[in-house]
Amino acid sequence: MGVEQHITSDEEVLDYCTTDYWAWVCTDERIIKYRSNNNREQLDDISIDEITGISLTNTDKSETLLGYSILTTIGTVLLASFALINIAPPISFLSLGVAIVPYWFYKRWKRSAESYFELRGTGLIQQEPEKWRIQSGGNRDEVRSFVKTIREQI
Repeated sequence: MGVEQHITSDEEVLDYCTTDYWAWVCTDERIIKYRSNNNREQLDDISIDEITGISLTNTDKSETLLGYSILTTIGTVLLASFALINIAPPISFLSLGVAIVPYWFYKRWKRSAESYFELRGTGLIQQEPEKWRIQSGGNRDEVRSFVKTIREQI
């Protein structure tokens, strides 16, 4: 079953977009957030009347993840240097396995900056604002068009 099954016959679909995890649908009456995986559906919706605005939010990269990346890199270099000067030869195998940790933190840090549209309003939006964030994963032009359609409705 798709999101189409949840749209009533008296609703008109105005626009839609897909992000990494969700399909978003704007009708003349409400905004629907939908996904389906492993035969399990998840649907949230809010009335257009509850929306008072939409904000674009950009967050900086996480300083914490950068710190972890630096610290684990230093630790890995120290571990490898001990192995190289034969203080602890068994550590050489361990240092190869541990070398992935700084890389993992670095990749997470590189992707830690976020950009999303956040619906503002009353009711459910005010109670669970993080639920009503439209992440810009997917086709950015499609997301921008979707946001523009919502703005025209409010």
